[in-house]
Amino acid sequence: MGLLSSTPLEFADRWEEDGGVAVFAFTATKPFRHIAGQHGIFTIKGGGTRPFSLASAPGDEQVVIATKLDSGSKYKKALAALRPGDRITMRGPIMKFILDGAGDEVVFLAQGVGITPFRSLLRHIDTAGLGVRSTLLHLGTGTRSRPRRSNSPATPATTGTARTSPSTSSRLPRTPRTRPTTSPECRSSSPRPAPR
Repeated sequence: MGLLSSTPLEFADRWEEDGGVAVFAFTATKPFRHIAGQHGIFTIKGGGTRPFSLASAPGDEQVVIATKLDSGSKYKKALAALRPGDRITMRGPIMKFILDGAGDEVVFLAQGVGITPFRSLLRHIDTAGLGVRSTLLHLGTGTRSRPRRSNSPATPATTGTARTSPSTSSRLPRTPRTRPTTSPECRSSSPRPAPR
């Protein structure tokens, strides 16, 4: 793969998450492979080119990215104007913010929309049955945000979604066909503020 690889994407869906985050789902028009945690360079005709972390995991049906649209840039306006069926191009995937070499326990720290690569990694841990125990600390953005913590069991959940506590499931971009759910073993996790 890499920067020389180009994949046409068809816009499929958009939804809003907490903190003014807009999530965009695309369908690849040709076979597409990536490693959880990678990102791509997205080009919109008339809007320009920008890098985005992939929020989708390998094996997901769609390519998912998330961003805030409040900058009003030419690119963000073009992204917000996409309609189902519109096409854009993604170069890559590139970079290696991946799990290779990670042990059987990992801790992720994310802030705001920067959670997107972690969403990809957590979905991959779950769907691939890696048995990696993960802890996610997510500091949101906005006036209502407070630090969130979520622990995952060593055994993957069977729901097919990233293991999250109820407090963080709404902050993780979902895939349109798989709404966020919480596995039974995570329901006992209650949100706790980070230590001061």
